[in-house]
Amino acid sequence: MMEEILLVFNSFPQTIEIQTFSKCNADCSICPYESVYGNVKHQYMEMDLIQGIVEQAAENGARRIIPYLNNEPTLDSRFLDILRLCKSTGLEVEISSNGTGLSEKRIQTILEEGLIDDFRVSFFGGQESTYQALMPKLNFQRSLEKIKRLHEMNAAHDSPMDIQLIMVLVEGYDFKKEREAILTHIPDAHVRFFGFLDRAGSVPTRNNNKVICPDNMQSLNYKVIGCKLERHLERMSILNNGNVILCSQDWKQERVLGNVRDSSIKSIWNGDKYLNERRMIHAQITMPTQHICNRCKLAILEDTTGQQTMNFLGDRYVEEDDTKKVGEIL
Repeated sequence: MMEEILLVFNSFPQTIEIQTFSKCNADCSICPYESVYGNVKHQYMEMDLIQGIVEQAAENGARRIIPYLNNEPTLDSRFLDILRLCKSTGLEVEISSNGTGLSEKRIQTILEEGLIDDFRVSFFGGQESTYQALMPKLNFQRSLEKIKRLHEMNAAHDSPMDIQLIMVLVEGYDFKKEREAILTHIPDAHVRFFGFLDRAGSVPTRNNNKVICPDNMQSLNYKVIGCKLERHLERMSILNNGNVILCSQDWKQERVLGNVRDSSIKSIWNGDKYLNERRMIHAQITMPTQHICNRCKLAILEDTTGQQTMNFLGDRYVEEDDTKKVGEIL
């Protein structure tokens, strides 16, 4: 069985997420940021460490660098320099941002130098009331003007960036109305809906996680047999302190698999800790009941009859083709 798992992932991660700076400014009600980072001094990752990560990625055949991880990357004063460093290697560069740190000068530089390939903008409400409820520390009108200008300038440069406006399906949220509202402001916007993920139980203000595991895993005889996004097989997530976590859902650093200050990316990726996580996720060895994957809606479950299901109940999710999926209540 070990050989079977080894065949399905490369010897080096194809995508690497880097938290260059731990700060965010939106205080989103669907995010655990304030509860995790609210009382912590914000930390930068040193530029030489970022450079080392990027160089290792380029030398070992990675495909994409994402200088973002559970933060707002445009708040980093080194944002453009980090983008230049990433892009100089020839790797694809992806950014997720709420857009508040985008000045026209920054946008112009990004476009002229071709620094970003995939730009995902968190814009959680097409209507002002929805936006302010979900992103309370930001200002709808100011954010909207920045995102409109981003689209206009991108179009003027023949659209070198793939810009996606990301919205989230949450309880009481009329996604059709929100999409229509944003399209009245930005008619050519590519709007994508993601299902609400409470980061494996880490969002204290939401109680609609409704997962099957871990509470019912014993009585219903379910076990985790995989991950919908397969992050453990293709993507590495590195925090500003150098810690490598299992994936971006692990806000509380429950599954730390190594530290890039002490070890190479390749040695961590192929090390025993990572290998054991993969074996647990694929049910080759026993997964502890309180393992983070048991609390995550992205987990793929299987019952004793071989029937598979996603680990969520009664809420909404999005399929890979962006169509809405309604979770069945068991």
